[in-house]
Amino acid sequence: MNTFKRFVMPVLAICACLFMVVAAYYAHGQAVFYYLIIFAVIMAIGMIVNKNTQPQ
Repeated sequence: MNTFKRFVMPVLAICACLFMVVAAYYAHGQAVFYYLIIFAVIMAIGMIVNKNTQPQ
């Protein structure tokens, strides 16, 4: 991979994710943290349920 795809694009993606979290906090306040906690719990349950399926 070239430098742009290997370093620049991941850094831009992380910056965009951080921007969205800050924008959601600014718009909705503390409720965003409760959403993130619920989201993390649901994702953890999904990982446990999907543990038997191995990607090929």
